[in-house]
Amino acid sequence: RIQLYIVGLIIIGFIGFGKSFILLWLGIDFTNSYYVAILLIVPNIVSMTQQIGDTLSYVENEIRYNAIITFITSFIGLIIAVLVAEKYGAIGCAFATFIALAIELFLINVFYKKVLKLDVIYFFKNCHLKIMPYYILCCIALIFIDKYISINSWYKLILSGSLYVFVFSIFLYFVSFNKEEKGMIKSILAKCNFGGS
Repeated sequence: RIQLYIVGLIIIGFIGFGKSFILLWLGIDFTNSYYVAILLIVPNIVSMTQQIGDTLSYVENEIRYNAIITFITSFIGLIIAVLVAEKYGAIGCAFATFIALAIELFLINVFYKKVLKLDVIYFFKNCHLKIMPYYILCCIALIFIDKYISINSWYKLILSGSLYVFVFSIFLYFVSFNKEEKGMIKSILAKCNFGGS
């Protein structure tokens, strides 16, 4: 869950402010880079929270399954990219990679459940399904804000990003953090002399 909070903060922040960042940095000619980046990073909101499964596959000496799954999905992604690249360019190739990563995530979780005997359903219920509704709300809010508020300077981008991090963190603390997670935050703040004693 902690990993999901951090990864979600970064990915949702990019969804909300990534286009403004790219326009300020590279200019309007590179607008499509934003959509390419979204397609490439969104699957990480799942994969980066399952590193323990990847580590366990090494420990259990079952890494061959990871290799086979990666090879198959990479081949699928390559075939799709070849088919769409000429017409859709970089966005088409990014979409092909997105599809390949989604298939890989599905197969990897089947592997975790069937071979490593991990309870992936319990994991998703108590991690992603409980937190994702709040992330969706945050995405909608940021997209709405981006539509009506122009972020046309680095100052506005930094200010908006800082405000986002603060509001996002406070919001999740009160609506999503469980007792243990709140205790951990209070302990960290106490050690930093920001709260408690």
